[in-house]
Amino acid sequence: MKYAVIFKCHQWNDLIEEMFAQMKEFVLNGDIYIQIDNTNGDFNVNFDKIHVINEKMIEEIGLPKHGGFWYNGDYSTILFFLDNSNYDYYVTIEYDVFVSNSIDDIVNSMKENYIDVIGQQLPPAVGPHLKDCIPYYGVNIVEKSLFCISFFSKLAVSCFYSRRLSQSKVREKYALKEWPIGEAVMRTECKISDLNYADLEEFCDNLDHYDWNKGSLIDYAREASKEKTFVHPVSNAEKFVKTNFPSVREDYDRLYEKIKKSKNQMLFSVFYNNVDDSFDKKIILEDYRNIFKENSLPHINENIISIGKTCSQSSTCSYSYSQDESSRALNIFPRYGHSIHTDSQENPWWMLDIGESKFVRNIYFFDRPELDGSRTRNLKISVGEIKENMKTVFYNDSDVKLWNIKIEVLEKIRFVKIHIEGYGLLNFDTVIVTT
Repeated sequence: MKYAVIFKCHQWNDLIEEMFAQMKEFVLNGDIYIQIDNTNGDFNVNFDKIHVINEKMIEEIGLPKHGGFWYNGDYSTILFFLDNSNYDYYVTIEYDVFVSNSIDDIVNSMKENYIDVIGQQLPPAVGPHLKDCIPYYGVNIVEKSLFCISFFSKLAVSCFYSRRLSQSKVREKYALKEWPIGEAVMRTECKISDLNYADLEEFCDNLDHYDWNKGSLIDYAREASKEKTFVHPVSNAEKFVKTNFPSVREDYDRLYEKIKKSKNQMLFSVFYNNVDDSFDKKIILEDYRNIFKENSLPHINENIISIGKTCSQSSTCSYSYSQDESSRALNIFPRYGHSIHTDSQENPWWMLDIGESKFVRNIYFFDRPELDGSRTRNLKISVGEIKENMKTVFYNDSDVKLWNIKIEVLEKIRFVKIHIEGYGLLNFDTVIVTT
């Protein structure tokens, strides 16, 4: 028995390279290929077995590009099969699947139990997915599965190609605009072509974090790898935030478990600043202290006195969140984005009024992490007990990012003023004042 493992990617970076290395640990008997989709440009990968595909090739084998090349997962499998038809089984793995399960064992089980297709069942097709399938399958037969990691017999792949060719002729004959998506075709085809189908979860301890969209971080995936499982999609922190927020409200607990296990400080912050009052934020603070005892943001163990105090700023603009956004800069955690945004003007400023003179130990200032620091050039931080007599305790004369800047005060003050000297605009993340 021969089988091929096709690691599918349309980009390459350090995270993908780690995912590829992780996958190889669980393939002892199969031939491993990296399948590169260079539709949007070439990229280099150092590996001995490379299979290059692109969108143009799909038309060359008689199929339409309609519906998206990458999202019709059967297309890439068919292209590989046509170039490498000597294998009994084909395993396709997308670049953002974290493998922690023996691929050899699953393929052997396919042979022993005469299984042709392994995917993970999804809810019945609805909306556009169903609409695009109806002209080809009718209403009641369509099913869907998730095929981010998938297992196929040679018979299954040849059936997919044969069906796609016949569908292409139907589409051309009746001038149809619809075209069924691959995740529906591959699952539905099992029913109408008598292919033996099994769900992926039958071969795992769990599939708790195997999803089409709600991502996980690599740190969490490493934690999950103590069990036989697959995690998808695994992404960087930026994509994780984009796919999990703000539509998290119905599943706070599950997302928070991911964040705790990821041990990522930024995600604690984003979660804290996005959840509503139905989630106990004290839990986040306590977990944060326990996890980041040594390398946490230094303000975490000090008494924060800035929360809830009065703020003002010199102006707002079209990028402002509201006309009274100034209090958005007072956080326990930085937002990892911008909180306030003045208009472009001479000497823009933001001011905090603690309400009474208090001994202040430190001020922590957080610039926007996604910018290069140019917007805080000539930024000053001034303090005092009265507005008319304030002294400068910090001045920035460079374009260095002011991320987690600690300014030691050690005196009684009431006011903190953040301001730009000269013409410019002021927008930053967070100010924290502690005693």
